[in-house]
Amino acid sequence: MIPPQRASLLLSIVVTIVAASHAFNVSPAFIVRGSSSSTSSTSLSFATGADGESMRVKHVRKAIDGLNSENFYQTLQTIEPFLLNDAGTTAYAKCMHRIKRTARTLKIDLPANYALPAVATTKRREKLSAYIQTKEEARIAAEAKAAEEAAAAEAAAAEAAAKAAAEAEEAARIAAEAEEAAKVAAETAAEVSTEVAVAEEPAAETAPVENAADATLEQSNADEPVTA
Repeated sequence: MIPPQRASLLLSIVVTIVAASHAFNVSPAFIVRGSSSSTSSTSLSFATGADGESMRVKHVRKAIDGLNSENFYQTLQTIEPFLLNDAGTTAYAKCMHRIKRTARTLKIDLPANYALPAVATTKRREKLSAYIQTKEEARIAAEAKAAEEAAAAEAAAAEAAAKAAAEAEEAARIAAEAEEAAKVAAETAAEVSTEVAVAEEPAAETAPVENAADATLEQSNADEPVTA
């Protein structure tokens, strides 16, 4: 049987060992996945820390900078989910530019439709489409407004021309009526003048006849015998 003092000492030693083992445990978030002696089997571990997204971008850029002919396709496959779903528009564009540049340098063909369709490119296309649609709507509205203004100006010009034509026609009608009235007045004046002249001629001719009658009457009176 173990004496109580020795048992207590052993228990203290066990507790100390257990505490020490827990103190030196490494968190899974900080475990770096192993890689072979060759750099061709590079594998990425995307840790989620306080700076989350920036750490992921840094890891991706570091992986792109480490591309070579041996790890090219494996690395592209590893970072593709990030490029498809998490990369922003700027980060996506820069990463793809670096990948294409490295592929040209290494004379390696980039897989068709690699990292497409990405969320970043989709958002960019949506923004571009919205921008084009807005511009197109503005253009159509401007053309419609210009056409409406042109139609209004044409209608106003036609109305003004019609009004001017009506006024000219009215003026011509008034002038014609005035000319006709002047002509009628002249004809009437001529007729009156003729009637007056005709009316004055018989009076001048009948005056001597009346005097002759008076003279004949006086002569007959003189020829009659005077009776006592």
